[in-house]
Amino acid sequence: MKEHTRIPKLILIPSQIESSTRWNLKQNDVMESCVDCNSNLFYIEKVWGIIAEDLNYGILGYKEDRSFRLSEIGLNLYCAECGNFNESHFKWFYPEDKLIMQFDELDDVEKIEVDYCLSQYNQKHSFTPRWKGIVLTNLKEKLDAYVKKYPIKKVKQTKK
Repeated sequence: MKEHTRIPKLILIPSQIESSTRWNLKQNDVMESCVDCNSNLFYIEKVWGIIAEDLNYGILGYKEDRSFRLSEIGLNLYCAECGNFNESHFKWFYPEDKLIMQFDELDDVEKIEVDYCLSQYNQKHSFTPRWKGIVLTNLKEKLDAYVKKYPIKKVKQTKK
């Protein structure tokens, strides 16, 4: 067995943590535990994805009253003791019909490019990326498929 570097830890249980606010951690009896080693310590990884947001107002320059944006769509938990993947919590952040795609890994440069492409897509339902990549190709395909599957219905106004 390979020897690992260990970090000494001090663990406080929720009942020992008090806050000056009305809500305290000691009120939370349900804690996440690792199924393998029963540890309550986890590393958290953010999961990024594209979501569709139906707006009840229009934005000048946008093609429709819906916008697509890059957002944190959930969390992955990894046990700090044994390193095992515990659970993915992305399914509770947004409804499935608003989630267009999720990214396995997304660095800062890719986030900037995805935001740039989404800004263009919100304005004209098309985009021209500054660089080519499979991530951006998949993004365009998924956005086009979503717009076809969930079109926004125009409300006709009657004249009096």
